[in-house]
Amino acid sequence: MKFRNKIIIPIIVCLAVIFIAGFFVAYFFKVGAVHVSINSGLEKRTITVGSTKIPVEVAATASEQKLGLSYRRSLAPNAGMLFPIIDPAQTGFWMNGMNFPLDFIYFDQGRVVETKDHVSNFDLTPFFPNEAVDAVLEVNAGYVASHGISVGDASDY
Repeated sequence: MKFRNKIIIPIIVCLAVIFIAGFFVAYFFKVGAVHVSINSGLEKRTITVGSTKIPVEVAATASEQKLGLSYRRSLAPNAGMLFPIIDPAQTGFWMNGMNFPLDFIYFDQGRVVETKDHVSNFDLTPFFPNEAVDAVLEVNAGYVASHGISVGDASDY
């Protein structure tokens, strides 16, 4: 009996340590099946901002908007994610779970009203537009400058 306990107890302890370590690795490095198909069923369409056509995924529901681009490894170079806002507001965003920096394009009534360039994925401070908006577009950092998007540009979002 003592011999069996000398073998069984260390095996149980080792298995518990492996299980706990695996949980922490999955949690802190965001790996596993739960992150494979994040927001993969979103509506896809192409919008125009100024003269630039942008393929977007539309985060329409509250849960889709809460998740947004979080935990994704990247965003296609010329693509974006559109967040329609049902009741125009100064809706806040933050970079929780983001793996890359973004530019933000704020819209109201079919026009660009503000942009925020190169928002760092390491800054977890919430930020807000200066006025109520009815949609927000997230694109890769540098996109706004490289495509000449500016306040006043028309959009068919």
